[in-house]
Amino acid sequence: MTWQLFDTEINGIPSQVLLDDSFSKEMPSDDLPNLARLRVGCQQTPEGGYWHPDESSALDHVENDLLGLAQQFGHGWAVYVRRVDSPGLREYDLYFGGDADLSKIVPSLMELHPGYRIQWECTTDLGWQQYASWLAAMAQG
Repeated sequence: MTWQLFDTEINGIPSQVLLDDSFSKEMPSDDLPNLARLRVGCQQTPEGGYWHPDESSALDHVENDLLGLAQQFGHGWAVYVRRVDSPGLREYDLYFGGDADLSKIVPSLMELHPGYRIQWECTTDLGWQQYASWLAAMAQG
């Protein structure tokens, strides 16, 4: 994996994006046509940053558990490609297919971290058009 970090604005909101560009040459869109976005709302007011400094460790634990659950419920059919940080919110984008059932991540994660607001949405992204648009945004700087 080659992770790229860049600052941008999304819908007028300052954001920091961490994007895995290792799929830029060959996107496994036929095998992984579904895109899951998981949102984790911070518990503390970010105070001018993306999250409150005192919450860093807790957010890292949430992220580690989220990725572990994605591996568990992904059955080898899920890849984590992007994280977006904006004030008070972390969003994770994962492509999946096969017999993966990433909808199970949310209740499991909420059980592990009951104080966090966690949301899930899923869409079909044939051809990985969203991913291609993220690569283009990264290239624009």
